[in-house]
Amino acid sequence: MDNKLWVILLLIVAAVWLGRSIYRKRSGIAGAMNGLRKLADQERRGMSAASDLPEWERCLALLDRHRHPSEFNQLNMEIGVVEAFVFFLMRHFPEDERISRLREEAAYRKDTVMGFKVNRM
Repeated sequence: MDNKLWVILLLIVAAVWLGRSIYRKRSGIAGAMNGLRKLADQERRGMSAASDLPEWERCLALLDRHRHPSEFNQLNMEIGVVEAFVFFLMRHFPEDERISRLREEAAYRKDTVMGFKVNRM
């Protein structure tokens, strides 16, 4: 009887994981995260262009619209996406009114992803 319960639990966990990964692919979250990684890398290498703004906004809005704070926090810790976006705006759109708010947001990075503390070295 105990073995059957463990198998059922394992199947439930696998189904939740599979459902979450399918949802992330269909909703475009995985693509938005990859797009933000690419854009942040371009900004750090100094290869960004002002024409990248719609892509920045699309990817950020997609993560916000689907309410995925854990993915956003993970991405922010991994590549500093907010900080990269601030540098992008300062370089190409210095008059943008979002800069001061985003600077403040970048200064207070979260140190957890889904409740798990992440050590940064």
